[in-house]
Amino acid sequence: MKRILLLFIISFYSLCAYSQRPLIERYQWNIFLGSRDLIIEELPMGRDINFINYLPYWEYSPIEAPYIGISSQLLLRNGMEIDLRVFTNDDIIPVSGKFSVQHYFNDFLGISMGLFAYHFYTSNYSIFHTNRDRPLAIHSLSRNSYGIYDLGFKIAPVLRFENRTFFTSFRLNFGLSGFVPFTDEINQLKPQSNFRRVIRYNSHYDLQLFMLPDLRVGVNLIHLRNSVIGLQMVTNYMISRRSLNYTRTTYNWDFSNPIIEEISNPRHRFHAWNIDFGLFFRFHTGQ
Repeated sequence: MKRILLLFIISFYSLCAYSQRPLIERYQWNIFLGSRDLIIEELPMGRDINFINYLPYWEYSPIEAPYIGISSQLLLRNGMEIDLRVFTNDDIIPVSGKFSVQHYFNDFLGISMGLFAYHFYTSNYSIFHTNRDRPLAIHSLSRNSYGIYDLGFKIAPVLRFENRTFFTSFRLNFGLSGFVPFTDEINQLKPQSNFRRVIRYNSHYDLQLFMLPDLRVGVNLIHLRNSVIGLQMVTNYMISRRSLNYTRTTYNWDFSNPIIEEISNPRHRFHAWNIDFGLFFRFHTGQ
């Protein structure tokens, strides 16, 4: 479903780019390589599983994840700018992205609004049940490593400056985001006994505040007749406190008389830093 939505946005964006060509002052394509660092406050294990404690385990490496991406920007003649950025994992599959629209009041000041979906991996959270529920053993689980999405929206004032050789912009984003709900199930048994237990988790989509400063800097290297080739650096730093709450349903022996509990976990310090460098191609319509 998320990939269908992403393809829809890309298709709509491309349609605007080509069907509304007279409105476009310039458009730009970028390809870039970057790194994402996730900094999470790990909280002590308690009676209830805290899924955020298991987020730092990326599919690629424990703390940081490299990525490549593509992006496109359209600058319209009415002062609007449309920006789409797509990020891939190490299998070169698009898994994250963000979409924003800017309106500039003059050459230096504007406002930005946008949506984003960032992909995170959890891993090895079955260790929690192995340690807590002894002597019960895990008979099966639906998954022990999987991805979840952080989905949110943002708004920001924008400052920008550009001349023939240099350009930069700064956005101070504020917004709300939350982890897209997921369902998971763990089956347990007691050795040398007929006792069985099934624990089912259904997470909630809880919106939580964040701040996200975003800086872009670029240089124009080669000027052609109606186009420019250059280098661009983009970096941002998310600051927030996050929790992942859920409903836990426990079945003992069979599926009758379930125990249903609403679990609210404490908030973690949750910071994420992205930085990428890339090559851009900018085209002026000449109209």
